[in-house]
Amino acid sequence: MDPTAISSVAGVGGGLLPLPPLLNAAVAEFCKKTDYPEQCQSSAQHFLPAVGEAKAAALVDAVAFLKVQMAACRAKAEAAQSSVAALLKQPGMNPMVASTLQVCDDSYSDAFDNLDATDKAVEARDKGTINSMLSALVDDFSTCEDGFTEMQAASPLAAFDGALSKLASNCLAIADLI
Repeated sequence: MDPTAISSVAGVGGGLLPLPPLLNAAVAEFCKKTDYPEQCQSSAQHFLPAVGEAKAAALVDAVAFLKVQMAACRAKAEAAQSSVAALLKQPGMNPMVASTLQVCDDSYSDAFDNLDATDKAVEARDKGTINSMLSALVDDFSTCEDGFTEMQAASPLAAFDGALSKLASNCLAIADLI
């Protein structure tokens, strides 16, 4: 992806503000080191604060960028968990599907715990714990899909889990740069 492709950040009222050139270049540089650079850049676009060029330099380190990617992962997991809640409220829900959805809900809750633990490990610069928690995060999202695979049923959460797995993988790649 072109380094200038991410040139704005969500602003007030949903409008987009330009990213400072230094920040734009740093995002592109970090994202090209991930397995899913387009997902990385897209999530960064929505979770980077709007800052001026003078403050941009403080945001271009691996720790800060990992936190941006973790925020994107958390937001997507919250959306997935809301989707599970809505699905479980549907009338006539098949009990096996409901049970699998509950496993997914539990996995998303575990993901929040893993993100919280990762955040603490980042503050302590504990690379071993960071990698362990982010690896567990990848597992959290595949656990949900495994239940539907075992039932030989299409997962209503496949899009969420696919995006979440990519975000978690990108977090692992960024963590390696700390």
